[in-house]
Amino acid sequence: MKLTTWNPTAMAFRTDADRLFENFWNTRAEARNSTWVPATDLLEDAESYHILIDLPGFSEKDLEIEIKDGELTISGEKRRPDLGEEVTCHQQERRYGTFRKAFRMGDGLDLEKIRASFRNGVLELTLPKSAAVKPKTITITRD
Repeated sequence: MKLTTWNPTAMAFRTDADRLFENFWNTRAEARNSTWVPATDLLEDAESYHILIDLPGFSEKDLEIEIKDGELTISGEKRRPDLGEEVTCHQQERRYGTFRKAFRMGDGLDLEKIRASFRNGVLELTLPKSAAVKPKTITITRD
């Protein structure tokens, strides 16, 4: 039998560490079963901003896009297909459930001209800049 000195600080640390890992794994399991976050690109050119979101397996009717109080929200739900009671799942890597992505809208966007398209499982939003914020080149003249 090995004797060790009792150290209450080390025990508290170990308890906290155990709790941290337990919470981490439980949170990850909940996230796998309920929500997910699709891959997103945010691009900018001289005329507009572009948001591209990978949404394989979705259709337009599964998505909702809303602008309210200066925030652009994109949400949707991907439902698990009903395969019947006799089917046993041995591996599942595809994500199902709801998602919600929100973007804070800055000043200088032409909200009336925002466009959304959906092709090959990719949602693309085009957010045109208003004329006031577009870059303007000023030429220098010689007197």
